[in-house]
Amino acid sequence: MHSARAPHRPVCLTSQRVCVCILFLTRIESLEADLKVQLALMAPKEDTAKVRWSLQCLMAYKLSILSGFVFVLFLVPCHIDRPELHYPLAGALFSLMAVAMTSYLWMPLDFGPAATTSIRAWNERRCRTISWVRLLCFVQVAALFAGITRITALITASEWSSISGRLFGLLEVAVILGYQIFVALFAFDDIHIATAS
Repeated sequence: MHSARAPHRPVCLTSQRVCVCILFLTRIESLEADLKVQLALMAPKEDTAKVRWSLQCLMAYKLSILSGFVFVLFLVPCHIDRPELHYPLAGALFSLMAVAMTSYLWMPLDFGPAATTSIRAWNERRCRTISWVRLLCFVQVAALFAGITRITALITASEWSSISGRLFGLLEVAVILGYQIFVALFAFDDIHIATAS
């Protein structure tokens, strides 16, 4: 009974991740379009550097978050029983997610009185979730350092190997949970995009 269902699980997980990728891509393209409108509406005398920086941060966010989603797919074949594959892959994934979250945090969306209605709405929604994103980014970075410690302990056959393994495992679970929270945080953006279209 279990063996008959097993082959469908990876396909189901892959389909879910593809759906999440599409949602993130739609959200990013919507914000990018709004930022380009913001840039076009600004007077020649106004400082457009802040908007251009936002677009650059959004591009870094887009590349790192979508690359991170691709790396997640490889975690199934590169599971924990293959540490020489699992730890470097997990480290790369945590790094990409940390870059994505940092880019999101650094992206200015407060353009004062010059801000369009759409950008003001984006900024208000982001202000409600920014504390959570900061916390999740901290967990990503902590997991990355725990992974480095774990690899070092394995290579040097250190007595810290067991402790570093437990710490990495705990933080890896926290990252997986954090990833679910990170996806859920943007539900307000998805609802806004769906109602606006």
